[in-house]
Amino acid sequence: MIGLNSSWNLINFRSGLIESLVEHGYEVVGLAPFDAYSKLLKSINCRFIPIKIDTKGKNPLNDMVLFVKYLWVFSREKPDAYLGFTVKPNVYGSIAAHLLCIPVINNIAGLGRVFNKKNIISRIVVFLYRISLLRSSTVFFQNNSDYRDFVNLEVVKKTQSIVLPGSGVDLVKYKPVFRKKKRQNIIFLLISRLLWEKGIKEFVESAIILKKKFKDIDFYILGFTNKNDPQYVPLKQLKQWESDGLITYLGESDDVRVEIDNADCVVLPTNYKEGTPRVLLEAASMGKPLISTNTPGCSDIVIDGKNGFLCLPKSSKDLASKMDQFIHLDLIKRAEFGRKSREIAEEKYDEKLVINKYLHSISLCH
Repeated sequence: MIGLNSSWNLINFRSGLIESLVEHGYEVVGLAPFDAYSKLLKSINCRFIPIKIDTKGKNPLNDMVLFVKYLWVFSREKPDAYLGFTVKPNVYGSIAAHLLCIPVINNIAGLGRVFNKKNIISRIVVFLYRISLLRSSTVFFQNNSDYRDFVNLEVVKKTQSIVLPGSGVDLVKYKPVFRKKKRQNIIFLLISRLLWEKGIKEFVESAIILKKKFKDIDFYILGFTNKNDPQYVPLKQLKQWESDGLITYLGESDDVRVEIDNADCVVLPTNYKEGTPRVLLEAASMGKPLISTNTPGCSDIVIDGKNGFLCLPKSSKDLASKMDQFIHLDLIKRAEFGRKSREIAEEKYDEKLVINKYLHSISLCH
C-alpha cells in the first residue's frame, strides 16, 4: 500500500515504481485524496482507496480523524507493507501501521516550507517524525543534507536510513531530442508549482534586469497555481507580468517534455527545502543546461560550470548574473553543458536505481 497526499503525486512521481511492483507480482493499493488523477491509477493496475487529507491544516482534531482512518483502512486491507510519502501520510500512516505491526518504508522527499523557519511548528513536526519513523524498516532520503539533519536530530538511525537519487527519472521517456529550434531567441524556462518560495519573484526580477541589456531572450513559466493559497503566486500577478512583457505564462501541463525541449536553459531558483527537484532531473535527462540555487538537492544535480550554474538563494541579482553568463556561452559550450547534464542523469539518477532499492527493501519485510 502506498500513501501520498494526492493522486496527482501517485501518477506523476510514483507510476514507475507502481508498474514495477505490479510486474513483480505485488498487488498495489494507492491511498490518497480523490482528485482528477485518481481514475488514471486503474491504467497502471493500481487499486485506489480515497482518504481525505487536510495537507496544510494544523487542526489536531482533523489529524486525529485522519489517523483513525489509516487504522481502519489498514485493519481492513492488512497490507504486507506500507510505503509512506509526504508529511502526513508519513507521520500518521506510519504510526497506524506500526500499531498494527505492518512493516513501513518511508520516503522523506524534502523538508518543505515547514522547516524554513525554526519555530514551534517545526519542533512539533520533528517530534512527530521521530515517533513515526522510529520503527520503520527503511527510511529513504532524497539528498544527503536531509539525511544528516534527521540523523543529527536523532529522528532516525543511520542503520535504517538510505539516500536515494531523488525519485529518479525515466531515461527513455526523458531523452534528448536534438530538434532544430525554430526560434532564435534564448529561452529560459521555469517549471514548478508556483509557490513564491520556488523563486518565482527572483526569476521575474532577473527578467527585468536582463531585458534591459538583451533583446533576444524570453522567460517562460510553466506550472500550477492555487488561488486559495497565499503561498502561491496569483494568476492575476502572472497575467500582469505577461502584460508587462516580462514573461510568458504557459499554464499547466501533464507532460513537460515539449516545453523542456523548446528551452535553451531550465531554471529553478528555489529557496524551498527540496528533496531532489524532479524538474531538474527531467531537464538534465533531456540534455539541458541548468541554473538553480546552491541548496541541498539542487546542487547535487547542477555542477557549477559543468552543466549549468548555481546562484545564491533569494538573490535576483546573482540569478541574473548566472543567466548573463549562460547568454554569453557559445553554442559549443552550451552543447557541452547539455551533454554533461545527460551524463549526470544516466550515472546517478536512473529511475531503475530507485525502484531496485524499493524492491530490495520490500523483500526484507517478508
